[in-house]
Amino acid sequence: MSHESRPHRMIQALESNAVWGPAAIAATLAVAALGFFAVNNDIVGGLLGAFVLLLLLVAAFGVVGKLRMPAGETDPLPNKREEPQVAESISRERIIVQKSPEDLTAIFHQHLSLQANSLAERFVGKWLRFSGVILDVYPPSGGTFHVVLEGIPLFLIFEEHWLDRASVLDRGESAQGVGRIRKIDSSFVTLEDCELESQASESAAKAQSDSAPKSRLAALQEEAIALSDSILTFVAERDQTTPVRTPRADHWDEDNQVLLGHMFETVSMYHQQFGAKVEALRNQLAHFGLRSETVDGLYQNPTNPLGIRMLAQALGALAHEKELDS
Repeated sequence: MSHESRPHRMIQALESNAVWGPAAIAATLAVAALGFFAVNNDIVGGLLGAFVLLLLLVAAFGVVGKLRMPAGETDPLPNKREEPQVAESISRERIIVQKSPEDLTAIFHQHLSLQANSLAERFVGKWLRFSGVILDVYPPSGGTFHVVLEGIPLFLIFEEHWLDRASVLDRGESAQGVGRIRKIDSSFVTLEDCELESQASESAAKAQSDSAPKSRLAALQEEAIALSDSILTFVAERDQTTPVRTPRADHWDEDNQVLLGHMFETVSMYHQQFGAKVEALRNQLAHFGLRSETVDGLYQNPTNPLGIRMLAQALGALAHEKELDS
């Protein structure tokens, strides 16, 4: 149709009157009020009355403008109110760290403490999956209880409502789940808000360990062999620099002090150059079932050059062993 319908024209007229009707009335009343008070020599009252009526005029335009908003448009305020809900849903999303506990503790073995703390902070608050054999479950305290896995540098903190499920676990049984990273240091990764996802027999846990990537184990063994060779070279070089081989009878006390000083210096240099690396390798090889009584007994504190040499030799021998069969 070429002409607008009568109802449509009526609506337009009402909208137009809704805008200009109140405007004209308010403007007329404002002028009348100003004139009335001017005649009565009350200029202040006239200005005040006119100001009030003009405010009504502005309010009228605001209301009508709201009514005349096109049908396809919406008030932007509701969208702004929804933003916190979107942010809240994002904050609840779990970011899973694709690293092993050994990888995270190794940060402190490979960097200075100042650097390591900053690097480790990136992972705090994110989530880490765990899987291993139960070593111990400790009684609850303060609404939480703790679980330790065998051979894995993890300290698991569970809320007390998980206690019924954990209470049926036995030492040597396997468990897997997920937890939020609370703290990382050179020895442990602490997970809080932990959840158990499933549990299986010890043989199933061993089968899972057997399925670990062989390339990872091979790389660890190569690293252990190289580290063993480096330590043995270090001990040999230190032995060549020994200032006194045998204490002289007439300088017995003095020569013994020199020998002790050289020995303590050698042990100190070992800890600075190799201690953290040996500990990290020992833990990672243990994860694959490769362990040595000599390495376990000496890796934390070889007290003299002989102990350092024995540790290096045992580490090299351990690196040549095959992964334990299930």
